[in-house]
Amino acid sequence: MIHVQHVADAAKGIAPFFNPGTRGVEIRPEILAAAPDAPVIVKRFADSFHQTALEETLRARGVGRLLVCGMMTQNCVTHTAISRRRRNTRSPSSPTCRPRCRRCCI
Repeated sequence: MIHVQHVADAAKGIAPFFNPGTRGVEIRPEILAAAPDAPVIVKRFADSFHQTALEETLRARGVGRLLVCGMMTQNCVTHTAISRRRRNTRSPSSPTCRPRCRRCCI
């Protein structure tokens, strides 16, 4: 497991819910507890691969398949799943992923 945390640039004011110091930027405690030693990738864009070390982290861990779950399926999860930068990984089809995402994101 790899945690991905969206932290917006407060100076741009485009996503106040994800600005540093707000509740929205926090990774839920039960998610952290599920994998307390997992790395945390901090991102500033919907695509978790864009300008982050996610691709390198996945490669270093030998990951070939992704199950992408998150809080905003219509935005961040979708952009990460269809990212050109995830060319070295495969994702399950959305019917497989969606039920799991709902459970982990309630």
